[in-house]
Amino acid sequence: MKYIEKLVDDIYKNSNIPFQLNVDGYGSYSTPLFDKTQNYLTKNFKFEYTKCCIKVNAAFSAILELLIFCIKDKLEEAFVHKRTVISSLLNGEEVEEEVLKSALPRIGEQFYLVGIYAENNIKNIYDYIKECYIDSEVEVIVYKGNIIIIGELEDAKEHMESIKETICNTFSGKYYISYSKVSDLSKLRKEYMDNLFKIELAKKYNFSQAIIDDKNLIFEGIVDSVSEEVKKDIFEKFNYGFLQLDNEMIKTIEVFFKCGLNLSEAAKELYIHRNTLIYRLDKIEKYTSYDIREFNNAVIFKIVFFLWKEKKSKKS
Repeated sequence: MKYIEKLVDDIYKNSNIPFQLNVDGYGSYSTPLFDKTQNYLTKNFKFEYTKCCIKVNAAFSAILELLIFCIKDKLEEAFVHKRTVISSLLNGEEVEEEVLKSALPRIGEQFYLVGIYAENNIKNIYDYIKECYIDSEVEVIVYKGNIIIIGELEDAKEHMESIKETICNTFSGKYYISYSKVSDLSKLRKEYMDNLFKIELAKKYNFSQAIIDDKNLIFEGIVDSVSEEVKKDIFEKFNYGFLQLDNEMIKTIEVFFKCGLNLSEAAKELYIHRNTLIYRLDKIEKYTSYDIREFNNAVIFKIVFFLWKEKKSKKS
């Protein structure tokens, strides 16, 4: 990374102290006159979870800590620069190719973008996740209240499950993890906005799954695009019938859809006899005019029921 090479050069010019700096993941940088054959001291330290190591000739041991302080100060500028570049890309701003290569040398042509929303503990979750990727070529930042992960992930689904398990077992509160593959950095803004939109849909409709990929929330997205006028019209037409359904009947509907309209599986999950489920479905048809055992009826009913629940929640 040119910036670190310049950092080492600047500190050497100002101090005339020969040393070698190794920044994990970026490489090793030596000043003129640094001689490994001479007696030298080694000191390991961390900067924002990045492992660093400095080697300095023993004659300069008294100012070793001051040298580390100067290096950290300069590294802060480099890491702030990196976060600024990522933020600029997420904002849709143009960034020069040379700046991209300097700030994000470890991100290839194709990579994954992960957005994590948490209703609380965002800072602690960020610290925890950052620590998990300490030895990897993955960037983790907090951007507009969400955690953003950018990098090449060998098995993205496995990574998401691991993050989910970490958050679920360590922190409380609602959270969503949305991820997608990005073909190049110029498309980062679009993918970020798509992920953000899915997270907002998940929050709005209380999506039951924590991990969101390209296949999720398509139905919710289509329904969400329906105009308020149409939603109001549907609500008024079906409100009376749906109001006849008690909590038990509504749960029956939700489980029946969850089980893919399978009578046996739905009855098993509801802990009721198959005939009891059939009786309930008959009552649902009586009140709503839709037999949700029949596929075409079920498709229309799901849309109408979904819109009705949304409108009803706004009125309550």
